[in-house]
Amino acid sequence: MPVYNEAGSLPRVLALLDEIEEPLDRVFIDDGSSDESRAILERAGEKVIRHPVNLGYVEALRTAVGFADREGYAFVVFFDGDGQHRPCDLEGVVRCHRETGADFVLGSRFLKGRRRMTPRHFVNFLMARIVTLLAGVKLTDSSSGLKLISRRFFDPAMNLPLEDMHGELVYALVRAGAEFREVPIEVAEREEGESMYHLTKALLYPLKTILCLLAAKALVAPGERAAS
Repeated sequence: MPVYNEAGSLPRVLALLDEIEEPLDRVFIDDGSSDESRAILERAGEKVIRHPVNLGYVEALRTAVGFADREGYAFVVFFDGDGQHRPCDLEGVVRCHRETGADFVLGSRFLKGRRRMTPRHFVNFLMARIVTLLAGVKLTDSSSGLKLISRRFFDPAMNLPLEDMHGELVYALVRAGAEFREVPIEVAEREEGESMYHLTKALLYPLKTILCLLAAKALVAPGERAAS
């Protein structure tokens, strides 16, 4: 769970995580928070890996993947630290992996077709269409933070150039041979803190993601997809 200045959200997130019935280990990546995030987590007895300075969302997720790799975990699941994800949806992502053997399971907010066409949602829609065309798999949500990656594909998640481990990671892993699935999820409105998608990032996001897609095409050799 990546965390950056989420002190206002963490009590709710911890309460949500306690609802999960799956016996999952959890670790928080404190990405150089300047508020009380780390203290809240440590008082709650949570495992915290701390970056001494803010390195950004992707590096927080890479730290999580590296930890999962060193500890020998079969998969890693990303669950945002802002209180927007639901425990039942995390369990649904894990259940899909276990039932289908999918290497990459994404929780999609738009799988059932509901989408407000704000500028941000239009960019999401556009990038999802581009990845769908390039990867040959249907992607409806190009910027969901709730996702599972199996151990087989930790390496590209750790080493490829990535903008935010969203649509470009779907393309890279599918190209490498990952079996991909989407499952429907719902998200709550953010109650505390600030989104990482400020105006400048939103404007640069499509360009950076396209560059990462091109890099993945050049660097990732096509792999044989596992049988469904």
